[in-house]
Formats: sequence, structure tokens, C-alpha cells
Amino acid sequence: QGLSLPWARVDACVGQRMISTLSTTHHIRVLCGSIAVSRRSGRGKAECALGTTSGHRQGLSTKGVLTRRRVVGTGARASSVSPGFGTKGKARSCSVAMKGLPETLFTIGTVAVLPLYGAMIGAPKAEMTQNAMRSHLPFMLMGALYAAAAVVSLQSVDAKALVDVFFANTNGDGVMSIARHALTLLSGFLATAEPASCMWLHLLSLDLFVARHVYLDSLALNVPAAHSLTLCCMFGPCGYLAHTFTKAFMANLEGEESGVVGH
Repeated sequence: QGLSLPWARVDACVGQRMISTLSTTHHIRVLCGSIAVSRRSGRGKAECALGTTSGHRQGLSTKGVLTRRRVVGTGARASSVSPGFGTKGKARSCSVAMKGLPETLFTIGTVAVLPLYGAMIGAPKAEMTQNAMRSHLPFMLMGALYAAAAVVSLQSVDAKALVDVFFANTNGDGVMSIARHALTLLSGFLATAEPASCMWLHLLSLDLFVARHVYLDSLALNVPAAHSLTLCCMFGPCGYLAHTFTKAFMANLEGEESGVVGH
């Protein structure tokens, strides 16, 4: 018994050391296991991240290819559609230009005759005024403007419709019916841009022709013509009538003066 107690103590100490060693080993294994698990989870996350990045890149590349295909397709469609669209655009631009041409001709004709009237009224005896009014260039210009306006009027849809209505209303009704509906036709023309510009240029040309005759006749007879030319600017026949009265008045006045001098 005396010997068994020390051995028992030795066995107890050895057992405790073995238990502590086993527990330490268990802790180490557990720690290694947790490290391995963490490494595996890190690799998994990294692989997931790499997979997401590669997938995103593939998606972007796919989108880029689709976008390029769409752009190419759109370009092909645009190239296939562009000739028709260009034709329509040219037709629209031509129609817009034709619609704006009457206003342009109207403005050019009105502005062109004003300096001539100003020169005849303000400086009637100037050499430049006499040369301009004896020339045929002003009337050639007005003739060209009138011809362009007439062409535009013949292509006007509204003017053609008015003419069709006129002939439909006067078909076989005689001269009186034509005379009665002619005023309606003219009023319809004045309400349409193309015929109205043509008629306006016609009136400007005739008034200028009357004013030219009044101006040259006043120079030859040495009679005042400013008032007559002013009337010719807007009312050609009235200006000519005023010039006729002026000539008669000046001739009567000169006859009285010559009679007084003779006495």
C-alpha cells in the first residue's frame, strides 16, 4: 500500500497531462478547421466575384455587339429609306418655295417702281431720270416679274378650282351669264395669293407706263406734272386725266398771257 500511493499519484499526473495534451490538440484542430473553412469561404467569394465580373464583362460585350448590330441595322435602314425621304424633302422644299414666290414677286415689283416715281417727281429734269424713263429696262424687268407670276398662277390649285367653278356656272348660259360670273371670278382671284400677285404686277406695269407718258409729255410741253405723277403711282387713269386737265389749263393760261402782251 505504501508503494501504491506514489504510483497512483504518478498515474494521475500522467492522465492529467494526457488530457491537457488531448484538449490542446483538439483546440488546434478546431482552429485549423476554422482557418480552412475561412480560406474556402474566401476562395468562394473570390470565385463568385470573379464570376460576377466576368459575367458582367460578357454582358457588356454582348450589349456592345447588339448595339453595334442595331446601329448597323439602323444605318442600313436609313440608307435604304434616305432616297425616298430625300425626294419627299425636295418636293416639300419646292412646294414651300413655290408658295413663297408670289410674295417675293409682289415685294420686288413694288419696291422696283418706287425709285422711278421718286426720280420723276423729285428730279424731273435730271439727266439720269430722263435716261432711265426713256429706257426699256424698267418695263423689261416688270415684264419678267409678270411672266413669273403668271406661271405660278397657272400652277395654282386654288386658281384652277376657281376657273372650273366659273365654267361650270356659265356652261351654255350666254354672254350675260359670263359677264355676271366674271366679277365673282376676279374677286376669287384677288383672294388667292398667286393670281393676286400677278394682277398687282400687271397694274404696276400699266401705271408705270402711264406715268412714263405723262412725264415725257410734261417735259416736252414744259408743264408741271408732280401731282399727275403722284396720282399715276396708285391710280394710273386718274393721273392721266389730271395731266390732260393740267395741259388744258396751262394752254389757256398761256393764251391769256399772250393776249395781254399783244394788247
